[in-house]
Amino acid sequence: MTAVLVDTSVWVRFLRGEQHHAAGALDLLVATGVASVCGLVLCELYPLGGSGKSREDAERFFRALPVLADPPDLWGVVSRVKTKCVKSGVSGVGIPDLIVVCVALHNNAPLLSLDKHFAAIARAVPELRIAG
Repeated sequence: MTAVLVDTSVWVRFLRGEQHHAAGALDLLVATGVASVCGLVLCELYPLGGSGKSREDAERFFRALPVLADPPDLWGVVSRVKTKCVKSGVSGVGIPDLIVVCVALHNNAPLLSLDKHFAAIARAVPELRIAG
């Protein structure tokens, strides 16, 4: 089964124990070993892991997940994706979200996110696949 890049928005709700429409998909992805992260998502998640034992457990859990590789020319790819977005009328996309998109594209991985703006990015960048 193909790796699925799970965005921070999904993991945050997972850490909080919140139910959402992607919860079932996330459970299945984790159970089958295809839920993946990237370096940026890990950087965003580690501070949210709580403190003490809960933080250690969260870090251990996330370290066990597959980490998808950044494209070798990350900043060039980010620039090209940003240009596609601007030319398609998709504005206000932050660099962190562009990095997540570029990692998903580089690894040919669908992206699971609760952030609606990724759907707008996918219209500008049709090779981006949205999971769920």
